[in-house]
Amino acid sequence: MGISFAIPIEDAMRVAAQIKGSGHVTRGRMGVYLTDVERDVAESLGLPKAQGGFVGRIERGGPAEHAGLRDGDIILKFNGAGIERSAQLRRLAAGTRPGTTVDLTVWRNGAARQVAVTLAELEPERPAARVQAPARPAAAANRLGVSVLDLTPAQKAELGARTGVVIERVDSPAQQAGLRSGDIVLAIDNADVASAAAFAALADKASAGKSSVLLVRRGDTSQFVMLRPAGQ
Repeated sequence: MGISFAIPIEDAMRVAAQIKGSGHVTRGRMGVYLTDVERDVAESLGLPKAQGGFVGRIERGGPAEHAGLRDGDIILKFNGAGIERSAQLRRLAAGTRPGTTVDLTVWRNGAARQVAVTLAELEPERPAARVQAPARPAAAANRLGVSVLDLTPAQKAELGARTGVVIERVDSPAQQAGLRSGDIVLAIDNADVASAAAFAALADKASAGKSSVLLVRRGDTSQFVMLRPAGQ
């Protein structure tokens, strides 16, 4: 029995034209790892609906990093075309000729902004470096049940991060939410976390009865984690 795969007609025509013209196919890339945006995360971040492509990882030295994209950004439009799911965004980028500059509408810190990215040619991704928690005295726990430490300059350089703290210990409810020692917290409720002291202040401000959204980096990818303060 034969097996066939359906692809959009415009993609098939573009591939055929490239093969006819140059003998091979070129695909554009932004240098990002994308996932879908969940409904509860969209609501907490002020998005009108669950849409767009969530940037979980930025390729070091890639087009997205050069353009100023960051972990946790949500790409809502690609050259004016609305993005519903991350797969749509990947297809649009791949279908654009390398070297083309595209305009992105990006949701960051509760507001939309425009970012121009010049696409590179798609190639195999390189594994990103992993970071481990430093052996230092434990920090005090807070309402979110997370003890954190400042990132060292070396860790920031390795991660390519300007801000963030490393989780030293997790208690309930953070443990129930799936957080682990060694995770990097980049932001809480749309606010960047510059230090352990800033994390504590933001955690103490967590609204009673309302979950907080943490932007967390684990290994080489980032994700949003919903976390309810202890005692709620």
